[in-house]
Amino acid sequence: MISTFLLLPALFVYIGLLYWLFTYFNVKGIWRGDSIELIQRIDKPLFNFVKNLLDLFMVLFTIIAVMIIPITVVLAISHGTSSTWGVDISIFSGFSLDLNAIEGIDATGLRHPEISGQSTISIDTSSLTALYLFIASQAALTLVGLYGIVKLRDLVISLKNGNAFCHDNTKRLKHIGLLVIVWNIVAPIFQYFAWGVVINDINFSNNGVKLYPAFEFNVTALFIGAMMIILSDLFREATLISQEQRFTI
Repeated sequence: MISTFLLLPALFVYIGLLYWLFTYFNVKGIWRGDSIELIQRIDKPLFNFVKNLLDLFMVLFTIIAVMIIPITVVLAISHGTSSTWGVDISIFSGFSLDLNAIEGIDATGLRHPEISGQSTISIDTSSLTALYLFIASQAALTLVGLYGIVKLRDLVISLKNGNAFCHDNTKRLKHIGLLVIVWNIVAPIFQYFAWGVVINDINFSNNGVKLYPAFEFNVTALFIGAMMIILSDLFREATLISQEQRFTI
């Protein structure tokens, strides 16, 4: 009963906060593309398909972003009311298996009976710290993805409006490229330190199995981000040429 009295005002506050955020960022205007100049409507099946697909992703990511906090609150409350509480989360970790130290395993075909690597692994944990770190990572990924989708969607709407070569599209491409680069630099740091906190709480009775903090840079994503920044510079030059031609005509 007490939790109900506490949660109800919090729910109204959260709804009010969402309303303020949607109004402040003009979500309705972003959805309609009000800020994108219309020169000539181009009705191409490919443009329509891509825009509809981005519309779907924008709605899904927005719903996920809105639901993250309520889900976190529900899970945190259930943690205190259930002795068997647990949650499945995915973390990035390095691992090593010393087969000589594990009884009952006879390895052949290996020069050294040790297997190691790093990967995303799933664990069932009752740690609130692990839960909060996992939700924080998913929230950050959702917001970053939503921002990128909005920029891509604006770019497609601009193409549909016959306004491909404009300074706004140059900025959109550059922002997306920077977003990809920054995310793929920050994410490995989070992988190492945040998941390291979770991994340090995991212990095995056998020294043959070890987990340790690790990180992985996505070189391909960094390359794509750099290429998008270069592409934005090409768009900027094309925009200047297009504007010169308009003034000449």
